[in-house]
Amino acid sequence: MHAYRNGLMLSLIVIIVNGVYIFIGNHLIDEKNRLAQRTQMVIEKTIPGLNFSQELVFNLTELRRIQLRETVFNEDFDRKFYDEKTSVIINKNKLLLEKYSTIVESQNERIALRKLRESWESYLNVSFDAVMLYQHGNKEAGKDALLNHAVAYLIAFEEQNELLLSINNEYISNFSHSLSLKGNKSLSISYLLMVANFIFQGILLAALVRLSKLKSQAINDANIDPLTQLSNRRRLLSDWSQGKIPQDAIFIMGDIDHFKIVNDTYGHDAGDFILFEIARILKRESRKNDVVIRMGGEEFAIVATNSTLQEAYAVAERIRKDIESTHFIYHADTTLHVTISFGLSQIMSSDSSLEEVVTRADKKLYQSKTNGRNRTSY
Repeated sequence: MHAYRNGLMLSLIVIIVNGVYIFIGNHLIDEKNRLAQRTQMVIEKTIPGLNFSQELVFNLTELRRIQLRETVFNEDFDRKFYDEKTSVIINKNKLLLEKYSTIVESQNERIALRKLRESWESYLNVSFDAVMLYQHGNKEAGKDALLNHAVAYLIAFEEQNELLLSINNEYISNFSHSLSLKGNKSLSISYLLMVANFIFQGILLAALVRLSKLKSQAINDANIDPLTQLSNRRRLLSDWSQGKIPQDAIFIMGDIDHFKIVNDTYGHDAGDFILFEIARILKRESRKNDVVIRMGGEEFAIVATNSTLQEAYAVAERIRKDIESTHFIYHADTTLHVTISFGLSQIMSSDSSLEEVVTRADKKLYQSKTNGRNRTSY
């Protein structure tokens, strides 16, 4: 009887243990299925999101390259060719934005995507206006709109794209953290997801590096004159507002004499050639710490730091004489000759704006022009 009770108890224990094993097994299977579903959701959300972000940036970069190539760097503007090239890219990004909207989940994502779309549309509007200006002969205004005004929307687009990427990264990190809290119930799945996380992080890092480069390039485009590769007026204004221009500097304003005759006689390509060569001489003959700027058109400027008026005058005269004595070989059978006039102004602590400095230097430049050109006044 005693043995019977022991056998019955043992059988009961075996049944209970087996029941526990079955319960745990079913729980692990359910957990595995839930993790598999969750993993699939993460994959379906994050990988397309990362791909969309990279494609959007790539398309925008390609669009801007075509815009700069066909307008700023191409005198023979062909509107039909331009429209054919850009419409394909614009339609691609429109489709990508529509697809992206189907995978966003959080309110932050929806807001970032809306702002990204608004930045994209604003950039298209400004660049379209720039092309219209360029097509109707107002090339300087068109270049300014494309190289300066459109850049603000370009940077805003990149910032929202970076935000979407960071939200994706946070989504992956939160998922990885939730897995770690579940212990070792599904160790193999955790390892698999850890590997997937490394892959996602790699894709994300590559995308962020690309975005960083694009952002740096956009800022550089906004501050550098594309023809001469000198700093532009926007950069000068930025340096002034940030207090980077010392109070003891001398502002040298230069203007190529009779530049319109070069354009009218030999064409705008010849004019661009002269602008490039003059910029090269300005950089070569100015001092190491001086800042050379293309103010616009045929106007240039030099911020001569740690300099007296006499020292800056000597720099300007050295450059003026160099340009005067140079024969610019445009083609084998075409040699161009130009001169330049300068006006100097001392930057003073009482100057409340850069415009005050430029106005004084411009008056001295006008004095050089009225006194016969090809001279320096201060």
